[in-house]
Amino acid sequence: MSNIKAEFVHVCEDSIIARNGNISIINIFDHIGVNTLPALFLKFQVVAGFRGQKGSYPVVIKVISPENSAIASAEGKADIVQDRGLNRFISTFEQIVFPELGVYRVEVSVAGEILESRELRIAMRE
Repeated sequence: MSNIKAEFVHVCEDSIIARNGNISIINIFDHIGVNTLPALFLKFQVVAGFRGQKGSYPVVIKVISPENSAIASAEGKADIVQDRGLNRFISTFEQIVFPELGVYRVEVSVAGEILESRELRIAMRE
């Protein structure tokens, strides 16, 4: 078990990192309305903040289907430069195909441990 915690996790349309390091998160969402299946979603981001002991930690973000299989994943590292320091982590997902309606999960794992999970509901547009 790592000594790192998720301070925040957001699924959003996009993000901007300012010169001073602040992140602007654009259009946080947990629902996607679709017209047809399978549904292609062009782009979204997962923005996370991790705090913990100084070190470099492997990060894996997975999009999990209602049938419990990964339809997309991204990997990277969270580098914490000082104890109790904050690392901001942004992962971009592009051209993701959602094969069915239902509740998907966006799972964020650090050092092999799932720290956070967010629901992402795919439903037909009304």
